Amino acid sequence: MNLLVWNVEWAAPRSKRGAAIQGIIADLQPDVICMTEGTASMLPGAGHTIEASPDYGYGATGERRKVLLWSRSPWIDVDRVGDSEMPGGRFIAGTTGGLRFVGVCI
Repeated sequence: MNLLVWNVEWAAPRSKRGAAIQGIIADLQPDVICMTEGTASMLPGAGHTIEASPDYGYGATGERRKVLLWSRSPWIDVDRVGDSEMPGGRFIAGTTGGLRFVGVCI
């Protein structure tokens, strides 16, 4: 399995940096991606995305998410909370391909 973990630091997909990141992702052909400080539009179109809730403590965030998980295969057992004592919007977990993935951005 090819796993990619990347903090894209809010790169916009239509920016020069965003396009470069998307090109690298395409070249690497990951099976699973954990992206932090990104948007679903930065991820490959063909696949399945789950994302942390939009409220991560800074008010309206539009499409921005602190953490997203993407897979070529569908996700099951999705959890956007983790533990009730954790701050919201910074956790996502799911199972794909028989493996459990947890994405956290603090």
